Amino acid sequence: MATAEERISRLEGAYEQVDRRLESLEISVISLREEMNQRFDAVDRRFDAVDRRFDAVNQQLETVNQRFDAVNQQFDTMNQRFDTLNQRFDTLSRQLWIALAGAWFTLAAGIATGLILLMLR
Repeated sequence: MATAEERISRLEGAYEQVDRRLESLEISVISLREEMNQRFDAVDRRFDAVDRRFDAVNQQLETVNQRFDAVNQQFDTMNQRFDTLNQRFDTLSRQLWIALAGAWFTLAAGIATGLILLMLR
């Protein structure tokens, strides 16, 4: 049987081995944490870059939308002008029809009067 001192010596040796392994594991864990933090930072930078790209695209789309709005306003203005012209043409058309109807009636009345006068002679 081993003496108490031998047992204690073996236990101390085993403890030192476990202690060295734990130190090694602690160093590995610290290294893994640092690597994970670096990777998370890299991912954050990439997401920030993607966000900036989306913001740039959104700004470009907003600019395009503003241009389309300006074109739409111009078309609306042109539509209003065409509506005004249409109303003027409708008014002129009515006046022309009234004038033509008056001229036709005058012509018809003149012809009828002329025929009546020719018949009375």
